[in-house]
Amino acid sequence: MKPISVLAMPPGPNSWKLSLRFEIKMVKFEDIKKKPFVDINPNGRVPDNEDPNTDMEKNLVNQWLHFQMSCQGPYFGQSTWFAPSCPPRDAAETKRVLGVLDGALVGREWPVGDKMTIADLAFVPWNERVDAIFSRTPESKFDGFPRVAAWHARMTARPAWRRAMSSRDRLMDDMGLLPNGMPKSVGGYDEHKAKIAAVAAAAAAGEDTTA
Repeated sequence: MKPISVLAMPPGPNSWKLSLRFEIKMVKFEDIKKKPFVDINPNGRVPDNEDPNTDMEKNLVNQWLHFQMSCQGPYFGQSTWFAPSCPPRDAAETKRVLGVLDGALVGREWPVGDKMTIADLAFVPWNERVDAIFSRTPESKFDGFPRVAAWHARMTARPAWRRAMSSRDRLMDDMGLLPNGMPKSVGGYDEHKAKIAAVAAAAAAGEDTTA
């Protein structure tokens, strides 16, 4: 059995949480955003590992799923739901995540292997909201990220995606909600915020707020 190699950086605490017997390789701070390390982890984060003993594609799918859950989901979500008040870092991280994906798609159609996997599907819903995050038109939402644009187009052209979005649009309409989740009855974020505050004040005063 070949040894598993773990790539780490000495100052960070996460690299030293490992208790298994690995072959430890230290990476210089200035090298974690460069090749060859980004070929192992496109997000440029330590620790990471090279395991020659298992199905590499399965590991890569899991790696991209973790990236979606820990980077794309949180930053895109905060930039969407809290758009009027989200810190500049969230918007910057949203662009950085798109850059990581765009770089991973150089010379290929899919992040893992030669076909779509669950790793691809996990990114589609939040990528669909990029226009709202950057206040762009749907046609220009991926400006600067051409490979992400082509990747997203391949997936959203699938009949299954169109059926899912048709169902979503119908349910949102039935609930009286706009695409951003706000009620159609309000004129914008500030009005919605004021209504929420008024309901909270009425509840605190013991008034009936169910009407």
